[in-house]
Amino acid sequence: MCFDYGGTLDGPGSHWLPRFHQLYRDAGLALPFDRFRAAFDHATRCGYAEARVSTMDLQALIEFHVARQLEHLDVRNAELATHVVDTFVTDARAALAAMGMLPTAFG
Repeated sequence: MCFDYGGTLDGPGSHWLPRFHQLYRDAGLALPFDRFRAAFDHATRCGYAEARVSTMDLQALIEFHVARQLEHLDVRNAELATHVVDTFVTDARAALAAMGMLPTAFG
């Protein structure tokens, strides 16, 4: 069972918002925080509205979220999307594994 997913268990105790923002900055897309927050919030609302999100594994969930973020930002860059998704998922899996909490649903 996984509870409180979104930063406490899958990362360094920080929310997904600043983690994603930093990943974009590290990849060369420096966005004002308020502009990125609007994209992140848009992606989150899309996730709540999409029933199939509840059946997604970690990889699919992050791909969905990043696609909605970039859609809101009007950024079309598949390489950037892949980099952000892969880095985020790798970091989340490492954090979960370090705690002995890598749930199969998010494998």
